[in-house]
Order: sequence, then structure tokens, then C-alpha cells
Amino acid sequence: MESMKDFNILVFDINHTENDDEQVEKLNSLLNLFGGKAEIRQSSDRTRLVLSYDEEKLQKWTTRNAGRVGKYYNISVEEVRKMIASLGAEQAAAKLGMTKQGMYKRLKRCGENGTEMF
Repeated sequence: MESMKDFNILVFDINHTENDDEQVEKLNSLLNLFGGKAEIRQSSDRTRLVLSYDEEKLQKWTTRNAGRVGKYYNISVEEVRKMIASLGAEQAAAKLGMTKQGMYKRLKRCGENGTEMF
């Protein structure tokens, strides 16, 4: 087991329900991407959701190990495709602040993952 002193910890008081264990499993599948862990801890008077994560792994994950943070857009894949149809690929990519190749690569990845947001 890894030493907890290397982790940042967040603690939330919760009202424990039947579905919490299933939700914590889903949360753990996300947190595992950057070395995080979620667990429910019971004490005599309260129930807590404890989140722990490795700051170093989180930093690597958010920077993609490429020295810069990936950009996230609040636009749907459908809107990007409409933008390409109306403006053309070069102008649509420029408006998004990326290269045409990068835009198409991201569209392809969104299609493979089944995500609606670009």
C-alpha cells in the first residue's frame, strides 16, 4: 500500500445511501487515471467521503506530459461540424485556436469515444 503522506486528501461529510458504494466505484475508475482514490469512511457519529490523489500524477495527467495543458471547449461535435461546413476547415480550426489536423484528430477521437462535446 502506498504511503498516504504523498497524497492530497479532501474530506466531505455525506448522508450515506444504498447507491453510494456503486457511485464510489465509478468515481474510483475516474480517479485512477491520475493516481486518485475515493472511499467511504464511517465513524461513530458521521459518514465521510474521502478523496485522495497524487499531485504529481495529476500534474502529469493534466499536462499530457507535453509541457502544456490541453484546451477544453464548451462546444459540441455537431457545432464544430457545422462550423466546418459554413466557414471551411481552415477558418473553423483557426477560430478554435488549433490546427486543421488537430481539429480533425480531435473530431475522430470524439467519434471513437462517443462523446458529444468537443
